[in-house]
Amino acid sequence: MYLSRAWFVEAKKNQTSAAENDTLFRWTDSELDLVEETLKDNEKWMKELMAKQEVLEADPTSDPVLLTADLQSRGKRIQSIVQTLQRKPIPRPPRTTTASKQSSPAESSSQATSSAETATSSSAEPSATSTTEQTVPPHEEL
Repeated sequence: MYLSRAWFVEAKKNQTSAAENDTLFRWTDSELDLVEETLKDNEKWMKELMAKQEVLEADPTSDPVLLTADLQSRGKRIQSIVQTLQRKPIPRPPRTTTASKQSSPAESSSQATSSAETATSSSAEPSATSTTEQTVPPHEEL
């Protein structure tokens, strides 16, 4: 449960810095609220059981109120929530088309000239691959 608390604190810091920088954030507010509610519920439950346990410490033969199996089940629940959020992929920024990505007519004519020069120089050398090698226009990544 301690690591989940540390993860939550770090995620909140990252959320704040992402909001200040106008960048995308990996987790939504509702997802972080779910983690926070679960952590608060676990802390409240633990405090109640610890208070009951302190009353029972006067009698060493009494059964404990707080069992490790209960702690483990609560810990697994919060751990599964955090692990699910950690596996969530980082959102990619939306694609924007800008004028710098589009080639101007002057650039395309210079590319055509350079490709014609490479075709001429490669045709001077007899090669089986020269007919299959063609200048491929640049493409954007998927």
